[in-house]
Amino acid sequence: MGEFAARKTSGRDRAWLRPVQALISATAMAGVIAGIVVLGQATSVGAGRANRQRGATELRRNAAHAIDPAMVACERRKSVCNPAALNRLPLIRPVPAGAALLSRTQVLSRFHHPGTMVVVARTTYGAIHRKNPALAASAVVYPGRIVWIVTEYFPRPVTVDGGNGPVGAPSTVTITAESFVVDAATGDVTDYCLGCAVVPKPRSSQP
Repeated sequence: MGEFAARKTSGRDRAWLRPVQALISATAMAGVIAGIVVLGQATSVGAGRANRQRGATELRRNAAHAIDPAMVACERRKSVCNPAALNRLPLIRPVPAGAALLSRTQVLSRFHHPGTMVVVARTTYGAIHRKNPALAASAVVYPGRIVWIVTEYFPRPVTVDGGNGPVGAPSTVTITAESFVVDAATGDVTDYCLGCAVVPKPRSSQP
């Protein structure tokens, strides 16, 4: 991977059914019991209506964020379903001649966090894709684009949100490092991996 650099851097109050007064006749008590039954039925009906309304609202919310079925069907057959949008992406083409590229110092400054060690290596997207396809996983980024591989090492394990895992999987993960692929021309992070130590620490920092 090209050149390396490192820098150290973190009910309901239940009193609504108050005790019936001590002096109440048997007939009155029967009426109270009947009233409670009717109240319970009315409450049940009201709760059912509220649940149905909440369910309908949830369905509408989910529908608003749903993927177009036609797009889903296309993605099952093709790798590109919106060529016009793809063609507008700068990362699918070579870097224009003379374009300014992020320097090592700029990358280290951007990913600096107090107490951590940041290690970077400059390479091409195609090179890291061949060496570590699990990290550089894009099939559309132009392989000749210059990128910085950034690995941040934490001084001690940290627990972070694990993202959208399968049902039943833990929602958090404990990691000691994370890695990024950063396009040197645009500064965009194209790929990201929790727990991946892609760029090794310099020998001087090894225990």
